[in-house]
Amino acid sequence: MLNLNVVLNFSKMMKKNVKWMGVMFFALTILVSCKDDGPVSKIWSGKDITFTRAADVDWTLPENQDYLSKKVSITRQSNGAIYNYTFWQDTFGEDATFDDLYADFWNDIDPLVNKDFVPVGGVHGVRFAILDNTGSTGWPETFDLYGTLGDPTNFYSLHSIATMISQLNNGNLVVSVPDDFSVTIEGGNNESGTNMPALVGKKLGVWLVEEDRYLTLSFTDWGSGGSGSFAYTRSTR
Repeated sequence: MLNLNVVLNFSKMMKKNVKWMGVMFFALTILVSCKDDGPVSKIWSGKDITFTRAADVDWTLPENQDYLSKKVSITRQSNGAIYNYTFWQDTFGEDATFDDLYADFWNDIDPLVNKDFVPVGGVHGVRFAILDNTGSTGWPETFDLYGTLGDPTNFYSLHSIATMISQLNNGNLVVSVPDDFSVTIEGGNNESGTNMPALVGKKLGVWLVEEDRYLTLSFTDWGSGGSGSFAYTRSTR
């Protein structure tokens, strides 16, 4: 004859097992739903947004900077090129002076610069590329130093890109980029002059070097006369 206590103990054991099986099934469901779908894309292909740094505003305020990452926020002082505000804050604990940015862009360290840094041709931590001939005017058809998102080849300093576009607009074929401050045109001459408003309308690639992320960017405005204004559209994550 079956012992009643054995039956009761067996019943209790089964109830406990069913309970724990339910808990395990729930946990497994959570793990599956949270499964990593792979690495974050290197290329930002989300909806385009527009960033505008208006004329005559305080560029040190967050609303006048385009925050791209923890390491990169883009803005512009009253004159000169755009720059990475975060780099100077993280490295020196203060904003760059106009002389700092001039030296960084033109590789021209003078006695007024009291910070220890290596000039990179503008915008530390970021490289730029021309992606195609959008907005071109009379560019040589044999120009082939276009960049591709996801591949660092043909990504250069902002200075080199600005010089490249200036030379191409003048009908000169750019054949190489020897450093961060000049380009070589057909015939062997090195050129370093820039025309920053000529960036407007060109389709550029942006490479956030440390994060290894790529996005597209097109300037829509470049203010002059000490206003410091600029605007662009860019892709998002």
